[in-house]
Amino acid sequence: MSYTIIRPVKIVIQKNPLIDPKQNLNGAARNLATRFGIWYSNVYKLSVQTYQLTIFVEQLVNIQIGKLGFYKFQEGYYIYTGSARRNMIPRVTRHLNSLKKKLHWHIDYFLAHKFVRIVNVQFNSKAECNLNQACSGEIPVPGFGSSDCHNSCHSHLKFFPFNFTSDTAGLF
Repeated sequence: MSYTIIRPVKIVIQKNPLIDPKQNLNGAARNLATRFGIWYSNVYKLSVQTYQLTIFVEQLVNIQIGKLGFYKFQEGYYIYTGSARRNMIPRVTRHLNSLKKKLHWHIDYFLAHKFVRIVNVQFNSKAECNLNQACSGEIPVPGFGSSDCHNSCHSHLKFFPFNFTSDTAGLF
């Protein structure tokens, strides 16, 4: 399966056997899709704790990533793996919201650049580091999004060449 990179953003929530009938993510994801005018499909009730943002960088850019310093980001696709044990939809909504916001996380600095945009959002019930480590790709910024990581993740941001698919990226 390959990604179809479209605008607006595509949101996919992976079906998983770990179904939590108490957590209704359907309505929240639908509201998120409606609010940002994004395509929404394959939404199930499940215990979601992680998300992956597929990000497209339109041209070579130099961005300061907080205290990590300045880094050059090549044109192409990036996968960022994050988590939110509570308030998942507000967290992802914050990433999607391009309005001025306080830059707090490494991903905020990256997404604030005008040539950087989210093209896909996927939710998953796998642990953040397990999902991240299953994702291949180059590490563009050591320590990006993994300051609090206890599983030897060198970065939660991975870079991919232009012609990548979910299979070659090791997703799902």
